[in-house]
Amino acid sequence: MKKTIALILMFFLAMSSFGITNAEEITVPADEPVIEEYIDLSRVAVSLQINGNTAQCSGSARSIISTDTIKMTMYLQKHTSTGWNSIRSWYKQGLRLVTLDKNESGLSSGTYRVYLYIEVYNSNAIFVESAHAYSKLKTIP
Repeated sequence: MKKTIALILMFFLAMSSFGITNAEEITVPADEPVIEEYIDLSRVAVSLQINGNTAQCSGSARSIISTDTIKMTMYLQKHTSTGWNSIRSWYKQGLRLVTLDKNESGLSSGTYRVYLYIEVYNSNAIFVESAHAYSKLKTIP
């Protein structure tokens, strides 16, 4: 009986070390978005378009639960020597689906992005989850 248990233990140890030594690291190419897994959110989208010196900022979030409250803050950010600075922000909340479409004109040359921050609350006003999303970078020459 002791030999059987010892053999079984040796088998599991050998299999676990085999799995560790042969594990492959999975990398995502830099130009592919990382897909987050959400609890209630079924979709999060953000985009930035630049026409001349005007930014067209868009964000949306949808929950699978019709009674969830979505609170969304959308930031237009400009890259500087110290990092990303928010130059404009907008806020909206609603049930199940929230969309924001805003324009900001009079922009100077530089690199811009839209940052989206979302919080989801259930029907009892209890926090469920948060999400972050970034648009692709756009540059004004």
